[in-house]
Amino acid sequence: MSAPRRFDAALIVAGATLWMAAHPYAGIYQDANLYLLMALNWLAPEAYARDPWFLFGSQDSYTLFSPLYGGLIDLAGIADGARVLVAMGGFLWLAASWFAAKRLFSEPLPRSVAFLCCAVFSLNISPAGSTFVLNESFATARVLAIPLAIAALVFDVRQRPFVPWLLAACSVVLHPLFGIWAVFCLVATRLSERWLAAAVIAGLLLPLLTLLHPAASALQALSPERLTFLQETTRDLLVLGNDWRQLNSLLFWLAALLIGGGWGAEGFRRTYRVLALLAGAGYLLSALVSNYLPMTILVQAQPWRAVWLAAYFSVFALIDVAWRTGRADAEGWYRVALIAAILILCRPFAGVLLMAAWVAFSAAPRLINRLSSSAGLLRVLAIIATLFALPGFIADVRLEGEALTHLGWTVEHTLRGIVGGGGFGVGPVLLSCLLLALLSRPLLAFPMLLASLAWVAGHWDTRDLAASRWEGAFQAGRLAAFSGFHRGQTVYWPGRAQDVWFGVGTAAYVGEYHLSGLVFSEQRVLLVGQRWKRAAVASVTEAAPLSMAEEVRVLAEFRRRHPERHYGRDHPGDYVTKALTPAGVVYLCADPALDWVLAHWPEVSGQSGLPVDKRVSGGSNLYAYSCTDFRSRYAESSL
Repeated sequence: MSAPRRFDAALIVAGATLWMAAHPYAGIYQDANLYLLMALNWLAPEAYARDPWFLFGSQDSYTLFSPLYGGLIDLAGIADGARVLVAMGGFLWLAASWFAAKRLFSEPLPRSVAFLCCAVFSLNISPAGSTFVLNESFATARVLAIPLAIAALVFDVRQRPFVPWLLAACSVVLHPLFGIWAVFCLVATRLSERWLAAAVIAGLLLPLLTLLHPAASALQALSPERLTFLQETTRDLLVLGNDWRQLNSLLFWLAALLIGGGWGAEGFRRTYRVLALLAGAGYLLSALVSNYLPMTILVQAQPWRAVWLAAYFSVFALIDVAWRTGRADAEGWYRVALIAAILILCRPFAGVLLMAAWVAFSAAPRLINRLSSSAGLLRVLAIIATLFALPGFIADVRLEGEALTHLGWTVEHTLRGIVGGGGFGVGPVLLSCLLLALLSRPLLAFPMLLASLAWVAGHWDTRDLAASRWEGAFQAGRLAAFSGFHRGQTVYWPGRAQDVWFGVGTAAYVGEYHLSGLVFSEQRVLLVGQRWKRAAVASVTEAAPLSMAEEVRVLAEFRRRHPERHYGRDHPGDYVTKALTPAGVVYLCADPALDWVLAHWPEVSGQSGLPVDKRVSGGSNLYAYSCTDFRSRYAESSL
């Protein structure tokens, strides 16, 4: 095997090792619950038809992800299917990053650094910085769609011109709201500057259509009440400008692309600029509709998601420009070290600083030469800035390392943060240099790399025993949960909607995850709100049935017990509860939409509960109560 091939093989092994180390598998959580639910619904739509998530339509109607994921679950089971999907996503991410690095860099060191940075980094792209992360490690459509979009943007069109469009189309059918930006980028890179500017301006003017009040509801403006509700109850849907840290990150990514567009690889400069333009325009468009002209279809489409383009490719732009700057002259690497140290020192406003630097250097190109005219001064400044930045750098990488302690690493936090957390790219740089140094000794390098890969792979699944058993028990209706139950009936299990979906295998009456995606259906908001209010009453009441006046009184008692909640806009989440009284079982059953209630009491109101299979209940004693029996009993007593 030739030296370049040995290096590529070693780099691939190192990338896989770092990806698993930095992205341990934690099981089915966050959005993975919803994507799993939609896949199960595709397998058995009659079982989940009455669930609030599907009563008014759902997002998976526009994608092919659910059939693909459903087929995988049917073949491998719920727990293993989710884990395999995440592993597939990691493979695609590494493959796309590999092709991107190969496309942009012909030399091994920058290519290695770029690839390993992509393997390690996870970048939060949400407006409020709390939900959407590039390179995530739980089962969603995003883990497949985004790598395919990346591959579409870096594929060499001179080989097979149709392949980028095919990859972009596959990304769109898996996740339209992320994949569509790859299509826009492919189109934009083929437009002239004049047509591209016109297209961006037309896109930014789209919200003005709301002023015309067309017949199509999707083009109309949201009502003020609906907009206020979304502003107060959603964190990562609208761009409200109340999180400076995320705006600083966006400016940093955009500035990095713009700098790459001016001083990066010549063959990719225009692509850098197009990526920056699309990401910036998408974010600005979201800001406009979030605060001034809330056009329904744009609020739902969330154009700010274009930011993922800037977040990902900014890594390549920075490495591209740093490599060219470092090799430009004898003082090049001192220049790079000085800039990196300043950005670390000024991290809270590094984005503004980098954007200002781009504006200054674009307006006055000779400024770069003037700043570096004195080689001695430049070197002294670089050394002093690096020494000042070192304490903050060490503190940050220690925090990164602490986040990886659950992997079982025994080395010190700082080293773990540099290697497994990336350390602002220092880890990939050091590992790349080590790989190049060991290239002449393959008999030493490959056993070390393969042993590291095997160890990390053995520790990749970080679920504790309880979580592993809980997910392993998911049968989604393949077990008869209790006597008399039929799939398709609606079940309320307080605080355990996921167990209803994935264990019992049927529609849940209401659960916390029903609060997701409220922007897509106002009807679902109303229904979920009503059911959470009933659940809140059921968690407090000591008598049933209740008159309307008594319901109001008990609901006020619930509010009194939870003064930390606001209740100002009647947000459904204000009434979330995991409690249930015996009388609450009877009260809930007055709703004809509910078929069964699960509780831990063997008897309620003189009626014995039906034992729930302990494989479904997680080994605890759980009893099912038929709402039909309670409703018929009280109907007879009222005659």
